[in-house]
Amino acid sequence: QYKIKKLLIDQTDLRKNGRLLDPKEAVNRQEASISRLKDFYSIYPQASLAYFGLAHIPLIFYAGSQINRQSVMVFSTDRQTGEWLALEKKGKGPTLSLQAHESDHSSSTTDIVICISVSYRIADGLVEDIAAHCAASFHLSLKNPSLDIVKSEEQNNIYSRLFLKVLTDININHPLTERIHLFIAAPPPLVFRLGQQVSKMIDPTILVYNYSQRDNPKYGWALNIMTGEVIERRSP
Repeated sequence: QYKIKKLLIDQTDLRKNGRLLDPKEAVNRQEASISRLKDFYSIYPQASLAYFGLAHIPLIFYAGSQINRQSVMVFSTDRQTGEWLALEKKGKGPTLSLQAHESDHSSSTTDIVICISVSYRIADGLVEDIAAHCAASFHLSLKNPSLDIVKSEEQNNIYSRLFLKVLTDININHPLTERIHLFIAAPPPLVFRLGQQVSKMIDPTILVYNYSQRDNPKYGWALNIMTGEVIERRSP
């Protein structure tokens, strides 16, 4: 027999019409909950952890980075019923391909862009105001991105290891990099697992951007994964 302890991170009151109005407060609540989780683990170090998350991508990624290398089961949801679904164990899924591009500004800037297109393709035009001033860009993408395309833990791990490889390549081949601008279109189980690949000891500052059709610009705010700082880009 075993007991289930739920740790709720409720940010629903901070949303209106699909927009997160106060990302800073959302981060504060999440950090408080993660702190309670760590206290729990100090008492029950053998406990198993599962993540059931429906939140904005920067917050999910941040949660993964906070849990880091700890073993976590991640769950998806059925869009029709709202039911939580465990990922299948096996299944490689479609190939996630990498495109890399060195910029003409490579000698004068220390920033890099990474895009990850799994649920839908991130349009170049949405990130060009940032990418235009970066030393290089990396795009991990499926040939035909679609919602809920990640079906298994094996697929989740394959994709997250490819992301880790990109981070490693940046650290080796672009050692002067100070900031990575990260744009993700992917389901929550993968976003969480991507966050687990980050090393705060080794990697440059990582800014994860949030997309909303109602924001101006569309990527209206970002979260510094190393510090928890929110960077607002939205018009008042």
